[in-house]
Amino acid sequence: MQWIAPEMREAQGEIEASLKGTLPGKLVELKDIKGDLHSHTNATDGRSSLEDMMKPLKTRGISILP
Repeated sequence: MQWIAPEMREAQGEIEASLKGTLPGKLVELKDIKGDLHSHTNATDGRSSLEDMMKPLKTRGISILP
């Protein structure tokens, strides 16, 4: 039986797929995320400037921030 990641445990046939060895491959990981599509700057109701918000995102490889 293949290990079933917690994100896949939904009682939707994952146990049977695990027994057959047919679970989907790789799950999305934090390193795969390239953008944050929802944010609030201090120009609206947020606390930080857009520039301040981008600094930590760049170190994580995030390049898209609307």
